[in-house]
Amino acid sequence: MDALGILPAPVTVRPAPGHPFLLTPDVRVVVGEEPDAVAVAVLVAARIGHLTEVPVAVVHTDDGAPGSIVLRLLGGQDVPSALTTLGADPALPDGLAAEAYRLTVDEHRVEVVALSAAGLVRAAASLLQMAVPAAPWPYVRGGTVVDHPRLAWRGLLVDVSDHPLALPDAQALVNVMATVKLNVLHIRVADTVAWLPDFLDEAGEVAGAFAELQAYATARQIAVVPEIDVAGEALPDARTAEVLGRVAATTRAHVVHVGGRPAAADEVGRGCGERIGRAADDVAAAGAVVMAWQCAASALGAGGHLGHLLQVRDVADPALGPAVAQGAVLVLSPPVLDLGDRAVSLRERWEADPLALAGAAGLPREAVRGVEVVLGGVHGGTREGLFAALLPDLAAVAEAAWSGAGATSWSSFAARLAAERARWAHLGLPVPPDAD
Repeated sequence: MDALGILPAPVTVRPAPGHPFLLTPDVRVVVGEEPDAVAVAVLVAARIGHLTEVPVAVVHTDDGAPGSIVLRLLGGQDVPSALTTLGADPALPDGLAAEAYRLTVDEHRVEVVALSAAGLVRAAASLLQMAVPAAPWPYVRGGTVVDHPRLAWRGLLVDVSDHPLALPDAQALVNVMATVKLNVLHIRVADTVAWLPDFLDEAGEVAGAFAELQAYATARQIAVVPEIDVAGEALPDARTAEVLGRVAATTRAHVVHVGGRPAAADEVGRGCGERIGRAADDVAAAGAVVMAWQCAASALGAGGHLGHLLQVRDVADPALGPAVAQGAVLVLSPPVLDLGDRAVSLRERWEADPLALAGAAGLPREAVRGVEVVLGGVHGGTREGLFAALLPDLAAVAEAAWSGAGATSWSSFAARLAAERARWAHLGLPVPPDAD
């Protein structure tokens, strides 16, 4: 399969013969007046400008002249009709349709069409991966891409409770997630963490770092989900309702994870469930969706939190079946997705299929929202440690989450990963040496 350099591999690709689209100084980004689309256009122009070292204009009028990169949202159609316009499956669920896009490139222009800003962002990531460095100007090969994810939740968990990350490093992490089309950044904090103290300042406003990170991630269509430790001793019982209520009210993702470290949560067993059950009531009362580790399955089900999310490490847990029957939705984080385990090879992560594991355990496919990579606190709080732990494994898991195991060949993935490494280095990231 010729994926035109796109990682994760797209659903369909039709390369086209002929001259490529040159990224010359005449290139401009054309977009309508929709604020979300304009925000994407600005990001695209900045990235292309970084690649060509020439500023790229954003305009609202398409004069038909060569050199246009046109971003267009489909409006006035129902979802099935819009998907048909894209050339995608009209029966695609809404959660996946939101990120669907069609990208068409010929020598004169590029056209991106999507149902939402999320689709435009995912298409922009593909377009930038299709760009080939060359003299005198980079170019994009011709072709048509129709694409959408197979899973709605494609997350990464980073623990900052012991090793806080500087905001610029967290933003760099968001950029890498966007390039490989992950869409949830799950941050585990303790109540006393220095980086995000209570998520609030003394005036009761969202802490500056967290507010800025949320805005930065939202522009790239990535949700930031905070996890507050209620299973351990970091958050006293007397403050739980206050802190969780404020966090739930100020989190743009409208999801709050109540729990703690996975191992610690498993160890405390029934106590974990009781404390998380009480915390879940506080989150739900503030209007947010509750998420927790699977040890709280019984407590959340008994509390009637329909549609709550359970993060699952062990798909064979007998409590999961009843939890699903009571309305739980699953996010899978099996051990093969734990980046702290360096004994797992890159190829094993790329070949991993958590959905198959869940199916073999008797869990229904429709109960699985997605998957989440676990980084934990092994990053040590440094930029170098962060990307040494993440890269290149994050790309392998992202392909499995977006495209599915076996969507392409290992040799295809390796070739596209090599190009991605070069782009990461061009962005100034500390890319670990290739161990293969």
